[in-house]
Amino acid sequence: MPPKGSRRFNGKSRSGCSQCKKRRVKCDCIGPVCANCRRRQEQCSYLGLLATNMSDLTTGLPISTRNDDAMAVVRHAAAAVEHASSRDALINTMPAERWRADEAELKHHFFTHAWHTFSLLSDPTKCDVWSRWIPQLATRHIFIQQIMLSLSALHICYLQPPDPKRYYALTYQYSIQASNCFRLAIREMNEENW
Repeated sequence: MPPKGSRRFNGKSRSGCSQCKKRRVKCDCIGPVCANCRRRQEQCSYLGLLATNMSDLTTGLPISTRNDDAMAVVRHAAAAVEHASSRDALINTMPAERWRADEAELKHHFFTHAWHTFSLLSDPTKCDVWSRWIPQLATRHIFIQQIMLSLSALHICYLQPPDPKRYYALTYQYSIQASNCFRLAIREMNEENW
């Protein structure tokens, strides 16, 4: 019996996906699909809630403020990646045709616009790391391809797209995939592969 005066937490959560809120159960808040929705095979809205929160943070800010907060956006996306679930659950949340169309759009954007932004040289065409080496490595390592797509979606968010929630969601999805694929590819970190 617990000591007198102590109360046990009831396990409910104020945050989480709308499906868990509707059922009044605790959401584990691990995107893209929470454990309850995965178990019940329902569509989970948790990733959309994260994207909404991210777009609320940056909508209406002047470009200079958004530049200053770019690392905050990346840190927030990295925090979401830490709560990644399996790649199969992620892929099942989106129809295959839409997935391929989004992937093609993001690859096109990376090769035509985004890579210029990442170069630290005054003339980005003189630096072939982002235009040649990263895409070449992406053909051999799926996690590099996924993070390349995530960066492309984040770059589109930076440019103020007509549908920022969609691109923030894509940023999270591809970041989660990249993290999962990286962990599978590199089982144990050591001095050689760091």
